[in-house]
Amino acid sequence: MAGAYFFDAMASGFVVSSNQVLTNAHAVAQANYVKVQLAGFSKIFSAKVAVLGHDCDLALLEITDPEFADLSEAVIFGEEVQEGDEVLAIGYPLHDVISYTKGIVSRLHHKRYAHSGAYLYAVQIDAAVNPGNSGGPVLHQDKVVGVVFEKYSHYSNITLDNMGFMIPLSIVKHFIQAAESGHYPGFPYLNMPFQYLNNPSLREYFRIDEDVTGLRIVDGCLNGELKEGDIVLKVDNVPLDNDGSIYFNGIKRDLFIYILVEKQIGDKISIEFLRDGVVKECVVEISASWDISFSNKQSYLVYGGLVFVEEFSELLRKPVVVLKEVLPHPTTLAYRSFQGMRIKKIGNDS
Repeated sequence: MAGAYFFDAMASGFVVSSNQVLTNAHAVAQANYVKVQLAGFSKIFSAKVAVLGHDCDLALLEITDPEFADLSEAVIFGEEVQEGDEVLAIGYPLHDVISYTKGIVSRLHHKRYAHSGAYLYAVQIDAAVNPGNSGGPVLHQDKVVGVVFEKYSHYSNITLDNMGFMIPLSIVKHFIQAAESGHYPGFPYLNMPFQYLNNPSLREYFRIDEDVTGLRIVDGCLNGELKEGDIVLKVDNVPLDNDGSIYFNGIKRDLFIYILVEKQIGDKISIEFLRDGVVKECVVEISASWDISFSNKQSYLVYGGLVFVEEFSELLRKPVVVLKEVLPHPTTLAYRSFQGMRIKKIGNDS
């Protein structure tokens, strides 16, 4: 017998305009009813989810009661933080009493967001964060610089300490700007399957000169503008290193897709690439966003006790078919070790 399961959940948030609160998408995505209570006040306000950004795990709530605007005050945003900066995380972990925890910025890097699977920029902090902190502001010098959204306590068999993450200011501002129309089109995604060029053997095999730095395209993409074997040298006039990193506004970033933080769907971007020894350039419109859907269940195929699904490969930068699950049955006895592997060919079809 199947049935619905309902539960109450608590998260944090902060006021960004007279009638809007910013929080995490994962806190309100499946909510039937949303309530907002201001710190220090007993009144509870009804709210509606105005805009959801599943990819960047952000949501804007709207409160129509005019008293909310009278009682609340919008935050002031600061500047991008750097490693070593002191931060203060504010929220309601496991309780309805406000909590303040101090820490520093430990690392700046791209990571897979747990809510959506999108590979976006994130900031690691060592301030203690726990369930209920989600959606709460992170402050530096009394100004908001990020939004708490997840933590790691275990990785494989390793226990981790003080490893929380916040959505950085660049992502937050991008979401708010994109959501001004009341519709959020998604965070830009450059569908460009590539291979790093920091392997000496690989460079020797493809006869790539030592002074050439960039990324090798492994499949045709961007509406045919790039072909397999092209080497992307610059994106938006920013040079790429052999590991995909860049220097952006004087600061080293771990991956070139950081450039997309300042772009919106529909913007144009230039790509300089090397093809057959000749440097060329193309300009493409950013029309793709991360393919995130929470309204549709993931499609799958079950064949002989083997469950196949389509997933996005971070290595190949494109969707692939994966053996997701091996169901217990005498016919699948010897196939358990193949679970999680990519399927390259079925019969004679690739």
